[in-house]
Amino acid sequence: MDSPHLAYSWSKAIINSIAIALNSVLILSNARVLRELPHTSVIIFTLCCSDCLTMINGWILTTTHLIRNSLEYDKKICQIHGAMVVGGALVSMSLCAGLTLLRYKVTSKPKKSQTYSLRPIYRCQLLCLLL
Repeated sequence: MDSPHLAYSWSKAIINSIAIALNSVLILSNARVLRELPHTSVIIFTLCCSDCLTMINGWILTTTHLIRNSLEYDKKICQIHGAMVVGGALVSMSLCAGLTLLRYKVTSKPKKSQTYSLRPIYRCQLLCLLL
């Protein structure tokens, strides 16, 4: 692997490690109180989980390149990583769209009560995933 690819792989591995650690802190700190969170925070929590999985996939790919000191790998591995990247991007964009729609709904109509149920949020996430 030449010098620019090596520098890029190291920087990507370091940045992904930091991002995974930060997302893990958010996930672990909110996992216990998930039922008490408002709808938008549940979507943000799910978005953090999705992004963390996508970043773990990128970190595995980068560290594989660094360990092998080569950018070449098996065709099936390439397809698995590619499918995870595309799937992760679709889930992230769908959750961002759901978060935007939910925030619009919250700001356009005042809330009557402060009790939260997770059923509407699950419906919103299912709708976003089907998009």
